Amino acid sequence: CQYLLKLLAPSPAQPAARNPLTRIMTFECCWLRHESCGPGQAPPEEDKIALAGVANDSLHDQDLRALAQSRPRTQDERWWQGRRAILVDVMILVPMLTVAFIVRSAGFDKLASLAECSTAMALVVSLVLHWRAGRRASDAGDDAGGGGSATWKPHADADWQSATALALLARFEGVGELDGGFRMDAKTCRRFLIAWKGDVEGAAFGLQKYVEWRKKTRPAEITVEDVKTEHATKKGYAHGIDRLGHPVFWAFVSRHDRFNRDLEETAKLILFTMEDALRIGQRYQSSDQICLVFDLSGFGTKSMDIEVVKRLFLVLARFYPERLGRVLLWNAPLVFNGFWQLISPFIDPVSFRKIKFVGEQNIVEAIGPAMLPDEILTRLGLKR
Repeated sequence: CQYLLKLLAPSPAQPAARNPLTRIMTFECCWLRHESCGPGQAPPEEDKIALAGVANDSLHDQDLRALAQSRPRTQDERWWQGRRAILVDVMILVPMLTVAFIVRSAGFDKLASLAECSTAMALVVSLVLHWRAGRRASDAGDDAGGGGSATWKPHADADWQSATALALLARFEGVGELDGGFRMDAKTCRRFLIAWKGDVEGAAFGLQKYVEWRKKTRPAEITVEDVKTEHATKKGYAHGIDRLGHPVFWAFVSRHDRFNRDLEETAKLILFTMEDALRIGQRYQSSDQICLVFDLSGFGTKSMDIEVVKRLFLVLARFYPERLGRVLLWNAPLVFNGFWQLISPFIDPVSFRKIKFVGEQNIVEAIGPAMLPDEILTRLGLKR
């Protein structure tokens, strides 16, 4: 592959990034070098540069697949790879032992002894190879600071992530403008890539569904008139930013009545408030993630709406990945514990790790008084 790359040196008439054969050879070299290094190691620096260079051009599907192949295997993938290796060993050794048994039964002791020795040698070689592979994986983990258990994470490698996000963006360059002037950009592709834990094809699938959803639902164009009834209850609105720079989505559960609500309009209110919070973040030029605050004071049976909670977290996971900075469960009463046991299995594991219970007076540690709504300031006795 390297020899062919020299033959295909870029010329003024045809830059390297636009030469399909050069691009394929570049990916092949990256892939071969990756195969020669230990599991869990990040791609070499020259591979990242090569991938970033070709990603600036409009990549074909086979190129994007090659980008996915350049991603080192995760811990789960290495686990399955180890099991497959053991299966291959069994498939080789069992027939050899069977042949040795048949030959010995037929009275050919010398041939049987030779077959048994060959089987033993194959077993020894297999054990040595597995041991060396384990040592290489352990060394790679130690180099990463993980004591032998760390794995390379795509979303932690900025170079690979940026190159792959550009490749994903090239797939959607013909989408054009969506609702509210929204256009697909590299940041959106990067968020989906992180949410899919480096799975390029999975991220591309999620982005395709996201584009279809925005075209159909058009969340940025939802107005107060579209959610007039639910908006009047003031059960949810966006206001201010927290101390980490996240725009805040306030949800007041005591104002929600599951026996007297329109599920579709409530879902639209969630989208309206999400888009409003993201606009606040753009206005303050702060974080593109939000802080979701649930005010649980006054929580009761009428507030126990599993359907709305499921809808909220499914929307966040599918169409707003990596938009949730943290979730504050504020002033939770004891009765909330039972409801929490019911809804927690429906929450995405990544989102679940961002949830924190906060006492009534401790809210100011997360959100400065200047950014609290007037009604919260009055309740805390901070209103002047």
